[in-house]
Parts: sequence; structure tokens; C-alpha cells
Amino acid sequence: MKSRIDRVRRNEGSEALHVWGPDFERCALAAEVAGMPVVRLESGGFFTESNELVQRLIDSDRFDVQHEKLDWKIVNWREAGRLLFRDTVLDLEEEEHSLDPAWGTEDMASRHALEIEAVVTTTAQRLKKAESDDVLVMCCWRVFERERGLLTARYGLNITDTDLVQDVLEQVGCSGEQTERLQQLRVASLAWW
Repeated sequence: MKSRIDRVRRNEGSEALHVWGPDFERCALAAEVAGMPVVRLESGGFFTESNELVQRLIDSDRFDVQHEKLDWKIVNWREAGRLLFRDTVLDLEEEEHSLDPAWGTEDMASRHALEIEAVVTTTAQRLKKAESDDVLVMCCWRVFERERGLLTARYGLNITDTDLVQDVLEQVGCSGEQTERLQQLRVASLAWW
């Protein structure tokens, strides 16, 4: 089965280019007119193979866009995240919690903090066990976001969580490339792609 990557990747040694911003659609059309295939993303933006032609379009300042070059491995992760989680990102369970009369009361703040701490610890433990498998890592991140969303919905507090992702990574005890990989897999699991 051909993937969306197969539609745009022509050269084995190339990098992917992710483009987004207010003018991404105009930029994508210009790339297509110039003969470069692109893949439009549900989240807005597109990806294509990085080459001189597309780089000239971006550097021309004709389009209000941002871009990043990515290894194809990262694009594969994001595509896998899209296929795995696209249909489960939205859920009605949060709405059910918001109907609870205790929703949003300040006396629940301490319970919220304890439960968030438990979610962080559990996620770190899961990631340690799943670390060698990209798909399992994405599943761990998806469950983390799900649990965090449920807690926010249950308590309905105007709490700005500290950087919980960073808290999880610190408990995993990773650094450098390993941290970058786990963060990219998290992005993939969010199905932004």
C-alpha cells in the first residue's frame, strides 16, 4: 500500500520539508504548479520533499509561512500517529465530567495536583517500558494527554499546568537525541499531521 510519503519523496537522501502559516495554501499551489507534489495536512500546512525549487519559493518572501526540515523518520512517525489516533482525538467524556456539580470548585485543587502527579509518574514508567517501540511510545503519550484532559475536565480549574511533558521526560531520565525522539513521537501521537 502506498503511503502519502511515497507521493512526494523522490530522492533517497533527501529531507522532508514541513510548511505552515497563513499563506501555506498559496505556497502549496505554487509548489504544485512548479511540478512538486505536496501533501496537505488536516492541521493546516503541508509537507513535501525539500529541494532547491521549494526552498526558492519559501525564500522569496511571497508567502507568509514558516517551515522546518525534517528527517523522513520523523514524518513516518507523524504519519503513523495520524493513522493511529486521528479518529480518537475527540472524545465526549470531558463533556460528561463538566456536568458534575463539583466541577470547578477550588477545594478540589489539591486532589487535582496529586492526580496530575500520579499521571506524570505513570506515564514515565510506561515510557521506560515502551521506549524501544515507536508505536508504543506514541500510545503512551496519547494516554497521557487523554488522562490529563480528563482531569482538567473533571476539576474544571483554571490551572495552568507546569510543563508536564518536561516533568515526564525528567522522570524517564533521558537526554539529547533520546529526548528529541520522545518529544517528536509525542507530536506524532497528537495527530497534528
